[in-house]
Amino acid sequence: MAGLHQAELPSDIRITRDAPPEEVSTQTLRLETSIETNRWYGLTAIALVIVGVGIIVQVPSMLLIGAVGIWFALYYRLWRPPDPHLEITRKVEQPEVVAGEEVMVTLSIMNIGSSLLPDISVIEGIPYGLSLESGSSRLATSLWPGQETSVSYTVTARRGYHSFEPITVISRDLAGSHEAVYKAETDGSLQGKPHPDPLPIPPLRQLTMGITGRLPTAEGGSGLEFHAVREYRSGDPLNRVDWRRKARTGELATIEFRQEQMATVMLVIDVRTSSYVSPPGSDTPAVDVCVDGAMSLFNSLLDAGDRVGVTTLGDRDIWLPPGVGSDHRAMGDMLFRSHPSLGPQPPGQPVSIYAEGTGLFHRIHGQTQLIFLSPLTDIAAEYFATMFEARDHPVTIVSPDPTGDETPGQQLSRIERSLRISRLRERGIRVLDWEWGKPLASVIERASVEVYQ
Repeated sequence: MAGLHQAELPSDIRITRDAPPEEVSTQTLRLETSIETNRWYGLTAIALVIVGVGIIVQVPSMLLIGAVGIWFALYYRLWRPPDPHLEITRKVEQPEVVAGEEVMVTLSIMNIGSSLLPDISVIEGIPYGLSLESGSSRLATSLWPGQETSVSYTVTARRGYHSFEPITVISRDLAGSHEAVYKAETDGSLQGKPHPDPLPIPPLRQLTMGITGRLPTAEGGSGLEFHAVREYRSGDPLNRVDWRRKARTGELATIEFRQEQMATVMLVIDVRTSSYVSPPGSDTPAVDVCVDGAMSLFNSLLDAGDRVGVTTLGDRDIWLPPGVGSDHRAMGDMLFRSHPSLGPQPPGQPVSIYAEGTGLFHRIHGQTQLIFLSPLTDIAAEYFATMFEARDHPVTIVSPDPTGDETPGQQLSRIERSLRISRLRERGIRVLDWEWGKPLASVIERASVEVYQ
């Protein structure tokens, strides 16, 4: 880098979204750097040599060539790229789509200044985590005053709220010897809405709270399934008296049914950095699959009449205590759709499993069981599940499998994960091994058959 220069006067840029003209906002380009590209480095020395040789050998054409070279060298040293005055319009075809759908984005650039922009490059700030499917998010062109051009590209929406990054504008002079790099802040966004799949009622463990619900218990009481007949006690409901036995033997007896009680479930999503892994051939991290599965389980359990809450392993800020009702469902829906910790970017700080588990243990009610959604990529996840199982919180693990078998390293990871699952099952922890790409409904149906066989 031969030199670094700071522009004295700012340039203007207007950023518009797909909105009426009255919502167009004017912003100032922020100069990042202004540098010499060294494209014509050494030209002055060469030109002087040519002039010197031309004088010695007395060849007029060499003097002329050398003079042109000297003029050009002075030009590239003295000339600076013009300040860009642009109007940039970003049009998002559908700002809110279902995650997984493709969205077209069009970027239009107009020179609203009075100077020619001989070499201008505009680089779109695609949100982190979105993959470019087709087209280009970059544009390099020249623009006369009043001239407009555009570029279009397509991205695949991922779950969550994605803000566009600042747009980068690079202005160069005609010779390309200097360039100035500007940034323009934008407020555009794209939201990928999760689409929870309808699920069958997942099998839960038999630790319940004393509220009537759908989970069968080993105790007798009110319910639908016959449990036992006992001696009549004063105050027993008349509709539970065995009148046939009274008519046959003259003795009063009371029929007991198997009680069905409401389950309290806490969904725990593993959002640690280790969960941001993908199997070969996929760019979807396992944490996305876990979040989608958690949202489907959340709605399924609420539909079944259970109390459901949501938290994470890796971010203590996410805490939705168990509840029921339409308001609780709406809060859960908002959490799954927009909480940044459930987005595409992994956390920057490491997590202490012991500290996270202990903190979570003190917040969870004693009658709560856990559904832990994790790819089980490390022993820390195994330790977390074992900790809660040992503290009388029954744990069910739903684990998408992100491992592969194409390389020795992938095969080793698959073996280690299988051993973790075997150890967990030996401790009495139910593990639903979720094959990548298969619907969660089929995994739950298979688990339900195994439980009730």
